[in-house]
Amino acid sequence: MQPGGHPARPTPGYIVDRKLALLAILEALPLRRLSLLLIAALLLSATPAVAREPHLRLSARAAIVEDGQGNILFAENPNLRLPNASTTKVLTALVTIDNAALQDVVTISPYAASMPPTRLGVRPGETYTVLELLYAILLASDNDAAVALAEHVAGSTRRFADLMNAKARALGCDNTHFVTPNGLPAKGHFTTVHDLALIMRAAAQNPVFVAIAQTRSVDLVWPNHHRPHHVTSLNRLLARYPTPLLGKTGFTYAAGRCYVAEAEGTGLTVAMLGSRDLWGDARRLIDFGMKASRATTLARSALW
Repeated sequence: MQPGGHPARPTPGYIVDRKLALLAILEALPLRRLSLLLIAALLLSATPAVAREPHLRLSARAAIVEDGQGNILFAENPNLRLPNASTTKVLTALVTIDNAALQDVVTISPYAASMPPTRLGVRPGETYTVLELLYAILLASDNDAAVALAEHVAGSTRRFADLMNAKARALGCDNTHFVTPNGLPAKGHFTTVHDLALIMRAAAQNPVFVAIAQTRSVDLVWPNHHRPHHVTSLNRLLARYPTPLLGKTGFTYAAGRCYVAEAEGTGLTVAMLGSRDLWGDARRLIDFGMKASRATTLARSALW
């Protein structure tokens, strides 16, 4: 925030490491192996610098791409604090998995049942397992299920937010503060794409989270406890990209369209906030990251 309360001007997109940017051109060059080896050695020993990337045009207010080692391949406003809508639920899931058994029984409160859409449609007094509600928040982004989990784990959404913020700090998130477990608009609820990528990277190391995020749809059926529900993933790139992306969408009018994901088996992580073109921006980011990662691998393999 600039003096006088005006928001800081957005910065243009940058490839943060010049050597990775230059490596991206190697695939297209008709070089003999000796030449490739020499260039690769020079690039991989080069001093990191900042290079403008003129071709990656995004509608998002902030975006980041990181490789499997956590190196930043591309960043635009990586530390700009922004609302992040339902991408919040990635951390909600992690905190829940840390503090509750998957077969714990959750009783739905009137407050949880009163949440606005997107909703699973839970009713006061119904009972669900923690696992069922995790499917609901990570696939269908159900706000009522997120509150039910928060109340089960911590007794209230406020105390659950304390657990979320402690977890975020433990993951190295210096510009994150969450107020709600579902990401609905609240004063003081924000993160950055850099922090969101850290959270996603931790989630991708959790086998329970991964198993749920890999699921395209599931039927939640528990007779005499709750009505049956069919839950479908909102993450289009789980099934419509050559490498499945395990991720979470988000949207509110305040936050715009948000997304965070990791490409399965690669460690490549993308995050974006405030997009007007959710799937277009997401594809551009992941396409760029895949090409840069392949070029880096090509150059490194030439050294051996």
